[in-house]
Amino acid sequence: MQDRLPVTAEGSHTGDFRMFDWGHLAITALIFGSVFMWIALGLRSLAPGVIGFSRVALGAAALAVLPAARKSIDRSDWPRLIVA
Repeated sequence: MQDRLPVTAEGSHTGDFRMFDWGHLAITALIFGSVFMWIALGLRSLAPGVIGFSRVALGAAALAVLPAARKSIDRSDWPRLIVA
């Protein structure tokens, strides 16, 4: 029997988390969580419609500058996209 349980599941990275991995996780959590903080701050001085429009506009602008994000979707994938 093993002395300790594995930290990660089977896959491409089967070793324990290193400091580098924890750093990536922390940065991702900060970026993801900060979005909600900025929305809460923005709602204090802006109307909810402005916040919603701005999020959609900024998302569209981000996708516009990334050529890989503009790949066409096969018609066979449309039903799955609609369900999602």
